Amino acid sequence: MILASIKVNYDLRKITAKHESAVTKGLEMSMFVWETGTKILITTENHVITGRYRASVNRNRSDGMPHGPTSSFSKSGDGIHEKRSYKEFSGGSNVEYALSLEKRFGLFARGLDAERERMLRLFTQTYVKNI
Repeated sequence: MILASIKVNYDLRKITAKHESAVTKGLEMSMFVWETGTKILITTENHVITGRYRASVNRNRSDGMPHGPTSSFSKSGDGIHEKRSYKEFSGGSNVEYALSLEKRFGLFARGLDAERERMLRLFTQTYVKNI
């Protein structure tokens, strides 16, 4: 399995439930941007043979429910299915060759680099909208 995580640290005694919810929604949107950007890289650089790898790239939310993969190309254990805390999100793939592809092509890391500014902007917009 290959996994990337985003975590926000804050003192629960100093934050309201509304702020906590806004942070959670902002993180969720940020991970969606990363997931989409990584899948675009996989597709545009022709790393798709059967579609299984691209379909396996997914993210988990703080509710512990996996959100993907949903493609008919994926197998049931391809995505990541770890439970995370309400302030930590993860994205990745669980196909057996994901680590080898990441070592050779750096798709997850490059997806993060390509989408970093958009992720931060969307996190901020989502946070402000939900506060």
